[in-house]
Amino acid sequence: MTRTQIANVDEKLDIIDHLNQDHSDELLVIANYYSQNSNYTKARIADIFEEGVIIDLFHIDQGQSQLYIPFKIKGSLEEKILYLAYYALTKLGENLKRNKRQFFTVKGKSRPSKNIMRIIINGTTPFPEYYAAYTYGFVLKQINRPKEIHSDKKKKGFFMRGMDHLFIWLLRILNSKNRMKLIKHINRDIRLYTLRSSTKNDEGQYTQGAIDIYLHGDTPGRRWVEQLKEGDIIFSRSKLPDKHPHLRSGKNVLIGDETAYPALAGILELWNNPTPPVVLILMNHPEEKAYFKDVPMPEGTELHYLIYAEKKQSELVIEELKKLSDFTGAWGGLERREAQKVRHYIRHIFSIDGTKNHIKGYWEIK
Repeated sequence: MTRTQIANVDEKLDIIDHLNQDHSDELLVIANYYSQNSNYTKARIADIFEEGVIIDLFHIDQGQSQLYIPFKIKGSLEEKILYLAYYALTKLGENLKRNKRQFFTVKGKSRPSKNIMRIIINGTTPFPEYYAAYTYGFVLKQINRPKEIHSDKKKKGFFMRGMDHLFIWLLRILNSKNRMKLIKHINRDIRLYTLRSSTKNDEGQYTQGAIDIYLHGDTPGRRWVEQLKEGDIIFSRSKLPDKHPHLRSGKNVLIGDETAYPALAGILELWNNPTPPVVLILMNHPEEKAYFKDVPMPEGTELHYLIYAEKKQSELVIEELKKLSDFTGAWGGLERREAQKVRHYIRHIFSIDGTKNHIKGYWEIK
């Protein structure tokens, strides 16, 4: 069986790191379906070739093994692996949206800094106790009458399964350009926003949360959040915990622009490492410093505020990284292409692999 090495090694490593860090659930679905074994507890991508992917499988009783899965479509590496996940979900009879919708009631709004809006929300299900960098995929809509919440249940079942099969068929036959257009179209009203904090009620349940949103330009997200009022019901279609266990030990660098402020603040507030971090905070305007004035930080935290209005984010960050003698791990959220440059710099210059190099694209310049 032919296994052609990927020419662009950095692209391959970026995809492996992204999937292993942020999509462990989807990888487990792929592993369990294609191995015809539903008892694996963990799956990680070990390597990718032009023709297929090797996945490390972890079983409680049988230990570790490997599975090679050939790709089913032509396209980019990301498309090929995405198709494997969608195909497996459909064959297992699961809805592609995976029934992860959660509903929230808006309780109020405030501004922790000039361009960041905070939404206080109550949830119908508890928020996570460890909220640092936890994100929800919010649908840019609001529901004014509670009876509308369950109004579309009748549309599910057979019809939704049929739509999922149609979607999979289209992914298979479309060319790469139109395939990505389709995926972007079905996700056009969804935005990932980060949970800044979660709060207990009198019964010890984490029923209230705060979502912080950076307002910039005349964007759909900005229009949505500015229109929200107390009593509105909003909902998310996905949720994603950010797994960063490497921050519990060693010397770490935290990096983030305005879109990553709530994640940075949560990580600092819940810091569990005797060694304080180095923090590089990027901003367009000095007024955004106000966001961090009340954030509890580990004693000895080294803070650097970097104004990037007229410089590329990656240039500023790399200039600061050059001043550091050594560090063992990194976490960050920046513009997608700028994050890629920083991630590659840390990978090649500091020899830090994807298990400890979590520099992510939080947004993208269009």
